[in-house]
Amino acid sequence: MALLSLHDISKSYPGVVAASSVDLCLAAREVLGLVGKNGAGKSTIIRIIAGVEQPDSGHMAIDGEPVHFGRAMDATRAGIAVVHQELGDIPSLSVGENIMLGLGYPRKFGLIDKGRLREKAQVALAAMQLNLDVDRTVSSLSIAQRRMVMIARGIAADAKVVVLDEPTASLTETEIVDLFVVIKRMQANGVGVIYVSHRLGEVLELTSRVAVMRDGELIGDRATGELDEASLVELISGKSTHAEPPTQANPKKVLGDIILNVTGLIPLRGRPPITLTAQRGEIVGLAGLAGSGRSEILRQIMGADANPNVTHEIGGAPVKICNPRDAWSHGIALVPEDRRTQGAILQFTIARNVTLASLRKHRLSQFGSFPSKTKENSVARQLIKELKIKVSNIETKIGTLSGGNQQKAILARCLAADADILLLDEPTHGVDVDAKQEIYRVIRELAARGKAIVIVSSELREIEGLVDRALVMRDGHHIATLEGSNVTEKAVLTHCFATGEA
Repeated sequence: MALLSLHDISKSYPGVVAASSVDLCLAAREVLGLVGKNGAGKSTIIRIIAGVEQPDSGHMAIDGEPVHFGRAMDATRAGIAVVHQELGDIPSLSVGENIMLGLGYPRKFGLIDKGRLREKAQVALAAMQLNLDVDRTVSSLSIAQRRMVMIARGIAADAKVVVLDEPTASLTETEIVDLFVVIKRMQANGVGVIYVSHRLGEVLELTSRVAVMRDGELIGDRATGELDEASLVELISGKSTHAEPPTQANPKKVLGDIILNVTGLIPLRGRPPITLTAQRGEIVGLAGLAGSGRSEILRQIMGADANPNVTHEIGGAPVKICNPRDAWSHGIALVPEDRRTQGAILQFTIARNVTLASLRKHRLSQFGSFPSKTKENSVARQLIKELKIKVSNIETKIGTLSGGNQQKAILARCLAADADILLLDEPTHGVDVDAKQEIYRVIRELAARGKAIVIVSSELREIEGLVDRALVMRDGHHIATLEGSNVTEKAVLTHCFATGEA
């Protein structure tokens, strides 16, 4: 008997069939891979399992008993824990409070029993071999640490079914190994795990069976032993393709003048300052492991994190950037690491999200202050087509789109603003094979048009295939600079793990 079964599940949104007659089952002690392009229907199935969405037709069962979830709490009480791709934590609360959130805080004399709360949270963290202070505020953690806290919440729920949606995004190799150990422990305890990831190597390593979705349909359910990465990519995309960008044909391309020169960057407290420059047409990579200070550099360039020692020169002229608004006004745009909390405004339409940073360009007249929705929509339609964003209507709220389409919409915002300097923090995080290729194409075309691009990526083959120059970071130190054909995954890793350089 299946631990969890979905039968004939269908779900439609205006103009889009998100899931069509999907049958899926999960056994106890099984790790099932669920893969597919962005927009294939995976997120919809996850939301239905989590009780966030209700199917238009079909039904679910747990241990053979039919269940209906009208809300997320119903799913939690039925023994289902979902760790979503996007962070669902509350930054102002402590680690322990976030782990136990929604699970019922222990009480004593009608008040929250903080002692027992800490104990329960520590048990979940210990199961993951994660050394975190349960009283520490989540806002002070790195993205990787916050993701691990969300996974710990699923463990604390003592669930029968755990769904992990892109759980290794922004995690270090060591943290990924620790997570795999935790998953295997859950298996041994009879838990069924649905593992959703675009990192196909992880799927092949960890799962016993893989379900593949395409265009809302389940088009394959195969034993993992029958698959390799190439055949799995072909199932996902319907054609044979490769997830990684090819090595640049001309690593010694001619670059323009220096457009960006930023000094005094201090990614981690107590580290020596760093200078970052970028030329027109250049793609600069910030390489290193999670926690090395890469994202902090981008945030300080944007003025999002206060650092009075930072000085900016754009096109050789000094400029003052105290906040992100200043940065945008000087032609610097950012695609942030966490799109849902830092990039997209989920309640806004995709059109408004695309034009949000360039509204002044879309007025009724050159001298008027009234916005022109016609001009905004025209720009949005053009960029949606150019970036192949899958959406039926520009008035669709961006929060209903898949993660990859949200990411491309935020990149479209930078194009709408016609920024000369683009800071891209994990631009292909949670993005499928075809969407990655599209983003790579756009990045290269923008560089060819004279834009300067600074990119942070945890996928080192992405750094190898895209950038002209890479600054290698470790523990807040700039430890090496690699250029042209010397930018390789092996070289970056050698510097990341070498001793005595920092």
